[in-house]
Amino acid sequence: MLKSIVRKAAYKSLPQNALPNFAMNVYNRMVDKAAYASFATEITQLEEKSEAYKIALVKAAKGGTDLVAMKDAAKKDLLLALDRIAFQLNYHYNNEPTFIINAGMDMVRERKTIRLGLEAPYQFQVINKGIKGELKLSFKLPDAARVTNNSIEYSLDNGQNWNNGIYTSRSSITLRDLPSRQSVLFRVRSMGTFERKSPWTEAVEGFVL
Repeated sequence: MLKSIVRKAAYKSLPQNALPNFAMNVYNRMVDKAAYASFATEITQLEEKSEAYKIALVKAAKGGTDLVAMKDAAKKDLLLALDRIAFQLNYHYNNEPTFIINAGMDMVRERKTIRLGLEAPYQFQVINKGIKGELKLSFKLPDAARVTNNSIEYSLDNGQNWNNGIYTSRSSITLRDLPSRQSVLFRVRSMGTFERKSPWTEAVEGFVL
């Protein structure tokens, strides 16, 4: 039986003036709903990117190469925010169509295709900049276009147990309020569409001041 997934073409083909209204409809249907609580961060970001795109549209209407370029960049950010919502809906889908439909998204049957796996991030570094309770994590992605999120985990007992950390679409992030005067191990893996997950990186140690 083929799995149902979000039909991303439905919003990617919208006219530019209709896109922010679509995004805000999705936001209003999902915000503060228990069924979608596990990806509240992505929902908040959707509202922010939608508002930013609406402002960019108004400015671009006045003309000017720079304003049009800013509008195009804002549209790209909004589409990426919608893609992250779609990823979460597909990832958490429980074979109940209303889970996707109630979020304001269209559905389609997943195609039977050969799907390449994701490679693990590389050049993973944990950098101490001498600030109490802070460490900076950075890494590179072999194929960033196929990555929708990165999962970071940490260990306080030299890798015996791993704790869920954060999800981020960025490849560089500063972690704050970490336990002081302690060594912490970190590892990261990438996630993509169709529930793809890369292998974990090798654990890298950082010492928190």
